Amino acid sequence: MLTASRAIEVNRTVDRDRYFVLGEVKVLLDPPLEGQRVTLRFESSMRHVLAQGRLVKTLPTPLEPN
Repeated sequence: MLTASRAIEVNRTVDRDRYFVLGEVKVLLDPPLEGQRVTLRFESSMRHVLAQGRLVKTLPTPLEPN
């Protein structure tokens, strides 16, 4: 279960269409991130996208905590 004190991080490369894809979760990112390795961090009800150690986007998470 994902709680406020736990987070899950997944690393992926942004595709040429500027999407970071994890299963059915797709996140559209800005053009400069195309081809870069980014981290998607799930924390309770939010997901954060980090690139080169910087926060580049925060969104509500579409996933259930379980």
